[in-house]
This record gives sequence, C-alpha cells and structure tokens, in this order.
Amino acid sequence: MWISVLFVIAAYLVGTLNFAYFLGKRHGEDIREKGSGNAGGSNALILYGAKAGAVVILADMLKAFLVVRLTMHFTQDPYTPAIAAVAVILGHMFPFYMRFRGGKGLACLGGSIIALSPPLALVLLILEIILLLGIDYLVILPLTLSILFPIAYGVQTRNIFVALILLIPAVPMWLKHIENLKRIRLGQETHCLRFLYNKEEEFKRTGIDPDEHR
Repeated sequence: MWISVLFVIAAYLVGTLNFAYFLGKRHGEDIREKGSGNAGGSNALILYGAKAGAVVILADMLKAFLVVRLTMHFTQDPYTPAIAAVAVILGHMFPFYMRFRGGKGLACLGGSIIALSPPLALVLLILEIILLLGIDYLVILPLTLSILFPIAYGVQTRNIFVALILLIPAVPMWLKHIENLKRIRLGQETHCLRFLYNKEEEFKRTGIDPDEHR
C-alpha cells in the first residue's frame, strides 16, 4: 500500500520536470509566453528548432516510460502502474512550481503507453501516423490517443477499472486543446508536417509573426 502511494507521488514529481520550460529559461525567457504558449516539445520545436524539440519530446517520453516501468517492476497489482501513468501525465500538465501551467501531456502519454504495452503502442503508432499524414494537425494525436489507448488497453487486459483510470487525463487534455481546435476552425493552427519543410509559408498562412520564432 505505502509503496504504491510513494510511487504515485514520485510519478507526479517526475512528471513536473518540464524540459521545455527549462530550455526556455536557458534562453532567458518563459516558453509559455512565446510561440504557441505551450510548455512542451511542439513549442520548443517552433521556437528553438527541430533538434531542441526532438530532445524535449524524447526526454518527456523517457521520464514517463521509466516511472511506469519501475512501478510495474516493484508493484504487483494492475492498478498502481495505471495510476502512476496518470500521475506523471498530470504532473507534466500541472507542475506545482509553474503555478500548474505546464504542457499538454502528449509525450508523457506516449511514454506511458510504450511502458504499459509495447505491442499496443506499435499498433497505435501506425494508426496515429496515418491520421497525422491525412490531417496534418498535431492536435489529432493527444485527442485520439487519450481516448483510444485506455479503451484498447482495457480490452487487452480485460479490466474496465484500469481503463477508467487511464481515461482520467483525457478530460484535461481535451480542455487544454480547445484553443487548438478554435485555431483550426479559423485557419490559424500550424500544420505539423508542412511546418517542418515550409516554415515561412505556414507563418504567412496562420498570421504568425516570424520575428517571434527563432
């Protein structure tokens, strides 16, 4: 019991390690006040380049993966790893030292999925790549994964309670992406793949000031 509680607390604390925020501070600024306003890998990519964005995304995935795998190794019940996965995602989204204004949780969700079920992660990765190629908005990934994974994992484990636990982050993730959905409707949301090879055109299409992005 106490081991499970300690792992969940540790998962939240590890989740609060926001590498995009730390990177912004190294540049002498708050990343939440620049670009898309998100303290996550996608905004780090926009502001500081593809390499910086990739490092932030991988670091966020790794912290979630390690926390969940360690929890699975040291606990026997099926619920604590799921709760730890939720805790690390929510820790990333609501870090106490950032006044609970963190990232949007996609990378941590991805790391948790890989830790809990690598085969399912591969299937979902293929599905999400197809969706991303067709829609080209990054927002489609957290919105779909936050719903699809808990359902699929619940079916795989035949445990509806684990599925319900894993659905908890879906609510704040959807709420945090409302602005993205509004920008899509207004034609102001950046296309993910198109931005990588034609940044200037995306700046022009969305009305973003390129001087604010390095």
